Amino acid sequence: MQTNTVAAARDLARPTPLTVVKTQKMQEKPKPRDAFTLDFVCNVLKQAGVATDEMLMTIKSRENNQRVILQKQYGKNSMTQITPVDVISSMGLRLPSDNKHVVTDELIMKTLADYWKLPFLKIELSKLNSAKIVPNLSEPFARKHLIVPVLVSKTMLLVALINPMDVEALQAVQQATKLNVRPVISTKSDVLRAIERCYAEDRSKEVAEKNRNHFRSFIRSAIKDMPDANLKEGILRPNDTGQFEEKHIVNAVNSLLQYAHEQHASDIHIEPKRGYSAIRLRIDGFLHEFDRIPLEVHSSFILRIKALAGMQMAEKRKPLDGSFQAKFQEHNVEFRVSTMPVAFGEKAMIRVLDHSMLLQRVEDLGFSKGELKIFRSMLSHNNGMILITGPTGSGKTTTLYSTLNSLAEREINITTVEEPIELMHEKFNQIAVQPSVGLTFGMAIKHIVRQSADVIMVGEIRDQETAENAFKAALTGHTVISTLHTNDAPSAVIRLTDMGVQSSLIESALVGVVSQRLVRRVCNMCGEPYRPSQSELQALGISEEELVGLPIRKGCGCQQCRGTGYSGRTAVFELMPVTDGVKLLVHDNMAAHLIRKAAIKEGMRTLQDSVIEKFKAGITTSEEVIRIIGGVDLDAADA
Repeated sequence: MQTNTVAAARDLARPTPLTVVKTQKMQEKPKPRDAFTLDFVCNVLKQAGVATDEMLMTIKSRENNQRVILQKQYGKNSMTQITPVDVISSMGLRLPSDNKHVVTDELIMKTLADYWKLPFLKIELSKLNSAKIVPNLSEPFARKHLIVPVLVSKTMLLVALINPMDVEALQAVQQATKLNVRPVISTKSDVLRAIERCYAEDRSKEVAEKNRNHFRSFIRSAIKDMPDANLKEGILRPNDTGQFEEKHIVNAVNSLLQYAHEQHASDIHIEPKRGYSAIRLRIDGFLHEFDRIPLEVHSSFILRIKALAGMQMAEKRKPLDGSFQAKFQEHNVEFRVSTMPVAFGEKAMIRVLDHSMLLQRVEDLGFSKGELKIFRSMLSHNNGMILITGPTGSGKTTTLYSTLNSLAEREINITTVEEPIELMHEKFNQIAVQPSVGLTFGMAIKHIVRQSADVIMVGEIRDQETAENAFKAALTGHTVISTLHTNDAPSAVIRLTDMGVQSSLIESALVGVVSQRLVRRVCNMCGEPYRPSQSELQALGISEEELVGLPIRKGCGCQQCRGTGYSGRTAVFELMPVTDGVKLLVHDNMAAHLIRKAAIKEGMRTLQDSVIEKFKAGITTSEEVIRIIGGVDLDAADA
């Protein structure tokens, strides 16, 4: 018997057999023979014709080994119990009536629901309202007992769970909510998804609140010391040494910068609004609001940042740029500041550059073994052009510097042309472009070839002059590595021809193109096994059978990941070696989709292939895969 959330809501208004079952279970201890054990589940499956005697023997012989495998997947920090249903469904056993399909957890739970004479509920996440349901129930309790409230009325509460014989859990919910509790059966994956949806927002807020308290204390002190509560101008004044300081603002800015570095934020946004100023941090590619400060101190905040960056303090009418350095936990961190006049004041964006993050081992960037082999093959050429492509924020700079750092281990001359120089490195000869004196990318490359450079790195190919000089250098015995803004590898060829680069230059000099994106990694502290919903599987183009036995994971949220379930990022790649087949298409000025088709035929793995591989390895989640693929609204699909 299957129901949905709407039908379940209607049942709350009238007596049903469900009430009787619930009352009996709440008042009586379950008999030992009915305990939620592997033997109990096996017997129910056998009675329903879902399992044969041979299958039951297989299940019992593999039980211990399967539990060890699941325990490794869950991790030692997991709050969630391993159930008999987990053990059976993870074995990938085939149905006796249909060898094409496997015994899934949903099939097992539906069979158990029929045995218990309880409705089976497919939880609709879009209709959950955590604010009304969960305030009296803790998340650890919900995860331990695998129980989650899904609907509430004035007198009754509908809870989804996997074990209605857990009398203690049902009694605890009833005592905490003072409501008449009615159980329905759901899958563990649905229950965990619902728990994640219900508690994620509160968990994230709790973690952020702890970090804001210290910062807010300085802001309160700054407001208290202001001579005029309605003052909108900055309160910083130069001290005896000429430095602009007000101790509470100074401490608040220092606290913000340190927290941003600790959280591995890539940038800080300070945005004046109509009644407040919002401070947001970009962490793992997503903006998170850190705090809101009163407009009274916004100008002082901006002035302090400008003072640190050596910018014009009084200039507010036009955009300004500056930078400064600080040391946190033995890390030299550079902060690049950009200010911009907006409707309600002066907005500041601070880019956080931890130099240690730009230099990684090439093996740690995210390449699979096969991809790493292809990439190293590209780098082994003594001359030619290698392009790294992707949108802003896709990790191109990290790939560039890490690659150059690995090449610098050889006895070779490496020269870079950049605007600006992202990282000072003693092993590189680095040139900063200065258009004001005529030192452009194109001119610098033209003269570098006379400097006996083995490897030339061009920060970005922006125009025809830069592109042509870079390709000519690649044809004259130099390895040239550069970046380009395109969405995929084949499109790089079209972008170059649009710039005016001759196809003969491209086919002769281009060795390969690497397109990349960044995806968030599942938090290692709170990541747990997870079963994607049908809408997710359809969006991914993956069948449920393909995932049997794979360590699919999702983070439930913890203090380390700020309640997001993600910690850190890794790159996914699309590598296109320029083979003879691709060169022919380039020579004939063929469209990008034809180049892509030929490259795939010759073995190119797409970005989609790469990110799905990481999903199957438990490194990232289905949401991240869909974000890379694009064009799918999971919330709409689940509604």
